[in-house]
Amino acid sequence: AVLALMALPSEAQQVRLPSGKGQYAVLSSDGPQTRKGDVFTADKNVDLEYAGMRLRAEHIEYNEKTHDSLAQGYVQFDFENQHLQADEAHYNFSTGTGTFKNVRGSVNIVRRPNPMVLVSENPLYFEAREVERYADDVLVVHQAWITVCDQERPTWQMFAPRARIR
Repeated sequence: AVLALMALPSEAQQVRLPSGKGQYAVLSSDGPQTRKGDVFTADKNVDLEYAGMRLRAEHIEYNEKTHDSLAQGYVQFDFENQHLQADEAHYNFSTGTGTFKNVRGSVNIVRRPNPMVLVSENPLYFEAREVERYADDVLVVHQAWITVCDQERPTWQMFAPRARIR
């Protein structure tokens, strides 16, 4: 059973949603939350956490049965070494797949030592029109600028119409 919303209307609200395998999705927001069938909708500083993944936005719709989510307005997604900021996201917490629009992101990449290649401790930064996230930590970026330099003033960057980041 779903736990009831646990706050007064003027305070932050939080709900724990059972999501199978003994895990819970935790949805909190500063604004109103509503439920229609399996879909929870929340507004204003919304935070949704499930299985080590975190999705934040001004508006989130989450289907507790399918684990599909829609996030809009200053979207932030974090999972392990990945951080994405976007205008909009369609993401499935069960499969780990989704699409993000107008993205700025970073991935901390574990690099293997190679004396023939110059490596940096900096994360891989990118800006892309669209990012597709797949299971197994694969990102496909479209119309993207990519660098490992300081993202505010990169010494170099490259453009890729399509690139795969693993």
